[in-house]
Amino acid sequence: MGIERPVICKKCGHKFQCRNGCSFCSMQIRCDKCGKDKFIDRYQILDKVRQTREKELLAFIKSEKLDRKGSILISTDDTNSTIGIKLDGMVIKKISTDICSKRNQKLFEDSLRKCKCGGQLKWDAPARCPKCHGTKLKAANSGIEVCYD
Repeated sequence: MGIERPVICKKCGHKFQCRNGCSFCSMQIRCDKCGKDKFIDRYQILDKVRQTREKELLAFIKSEKLDRKGSILISTDDTNSTIGIKLDGMVIKKISTDICSKRNQKLFEDSLRKCKCGGQLKWDAPARCPKCHGTKLKAANSGIEVCYD
C-alpha cells in the first residue's frame, strides 16, 4: 500500500504532496536526478524479468548439454516466483523471478529509458522537492493524507 502526504522541503521550504510506495497492481519508480515518479504495472515488470531469466535457463541447458526433453521449466505464483530446471524429478537449477529482488529490479531499471531530465529511473531513488530537488523532507502539519492500493 502506498501513501500520499503533504511534506515540506527542509532546504527551500516548499510544501508539496509526496507519494511513497506501491499499489496492488503497480510499483513506484523515481528519477534519481529530479525525483519525478512513475508507476509501472507489476505484470509488465514480471514479464520482462521472466523473459530474461528464461533465456538464462535455456543458455544453462545448452552449456550443460542437458537433454531438452528431460528438462522442464517450473514456476510458482505470479508475484514472488522461481523458475528452474527439473531433471529426473530433481531440481538442478533455480533462478528467482521475484520482482522485489535487487538483481531483478536492476535488470528492469536497465531496460527503461532515461528521464526527460537525463536522470535514470531507480527503485531506491529518494523523493525530491520539485522546486530545488532537495531530498531532506519533513511531514507537514496540515494537509490531506491519502492511502492508495
